Amino acid sequence: MLAVSGGADSMAMLEVLVRLKQGGGLDAEFAVGHVNHRLRGADSEADCRFVQEQASARGLPFFSRSVDAAAYARQNRLSIETAARALRLRALAQMARDWKADAAAAAHQQDDLLETLLFRLLRGTGFRGLCGIRPSSVLEGVRFIRPMLAVSRRQILAYCRERNIVWREDATNADLRFARNRIRHILLPRLCRTAKGNLEADLLRLAESCRRLFEKIEPQVQAGFGTAVSVEPDGSLKLNPTALQDISPVVLGEIFRGCLEHLNAGLRDYTGRHYRQLVESIDRPGRRCFHLPDGIECRTSETAIILRRLPQAEEAGVRKPVILQPGQSVQFGPWRITAELLEAESRRQTVSKGPTCWTEYFDADRITGPVRIRMRKPGDRFVPLGMSQSKKVGKFLTLSKADSTLKKQAFIAEDSEKILWVVPIRISEEAKIGPQTTRILKISICI
Repeated sequence: MLAVSGGADSMAMLEVLVRLKQGGGLDAEFAVGHVNHRLRGADSEADCRFVQEQASARGLPFFSRSVDAAAYARQNRLSIETAARALRLRALAQMARDWKADAAAAAHQQDDLLETLLFRLLRGTGFRGLCGIRPSSVLEGVRFIRPMLAVSRRQILAYCRERNIVWREDATNADLRFARNRIRHILLPRLCRTAKGNLEADLLRLAESCRRLFEKIEPQVQAGFGTAVSVEPDGSLKLNPTALQDISPVVLGEIFRGCLEHLNAGLRDYTGRHYRQLVESIDRPGRRCFHLPDGIECRTSETAIILRRLPQAEEAGVRKPVILQPGQSVQFGPWRITAELLEAESRRQTVSKGPTCWTEYFDADRITGPVRIRMRKPGDRFVPLGMSQSKKVGKFLTLSKADSTLKKQAFIAEDSEKILWVVPIRISEEAKIGPQTTRILKISICI
């Protein structure tokens, strides 16, 4: 699956790979995938038509998805760039699975890698951030490859002009309100002009060195997490200081980062100081308690380090929403939530229900964008299973014969357009499985 936006980078990638195949230098089948972020009105629609025409001209299958990046950014308090990236990855992964592709190819190039490094340096980052954009990684359960990382933007434009390759210009790429554009058009050129030596080459070597470092330490991180970290019944994490004492600070930082991700902490607010504070808690045993960003508390003793989300944050109704991806598990308060993508014929006919565990099944192709888990809020509406009209969630729960404790605990699973499940009471009519269902999303929830 080739991710083609219609810009010069992706059009050059499309042309190069098709030519390689035609010349016998590449044994592969291609399809073209395009994501319409609905950010530029008629221009976004024109981009989609353009990419479809280019795919047709080359005899390639074409897939497209439309997402509402602006609405998703508002709902999740994200920047437009971050929201668009999240939805784009999810949509491309879905298209790749629909076509049963072995991988998806994205046209990130050398300048993108340099801009990413500077962006992370300005924000503050560790060795992981300095890896930049990896040539290959698994995202949304699909392997993404980036065959253009060794090529600069200047070389790509020269190639397009030489081959008379047409492309679409995105006007937002010149909008200096976006941090990446300021880095691209102002900061990076200025640094390259004033720096001694070849700054671009130095940054690329830095990224490569950091990638090699992480290839070596990632197995250590996974092993350390597996032996030293356990999940308590209340959702907190218990770390064994003795098991962590002989681990290097770099690996320890990554283990703590994994713990914070597990607790759904917003990592943007974390700095090197916070990670040093966590690492030092291993070398300075004793009874202490300190607080970290996004409502995380760390309690230490001679025998354990406990990381948990503060209960008052939960009780105040500010439990942070989490994104649930197929093949992954997330923690939401005391609940562990897992999503699994199934073929229709593999579905078990029983729906699990109990006092602390529930499993429901949804038509995956009726789900738009990523699944989001959040608390209820006033004005929530959905179409309960078996009904034809939407109901207010609050009124539906009041009239429901479900256990009163479950009603109080109820929360929401939704996509970018609608509520899928008022957990654990009732799923939505709009996401139920039907005779035409080919793919099923199974969601399981346990305390």
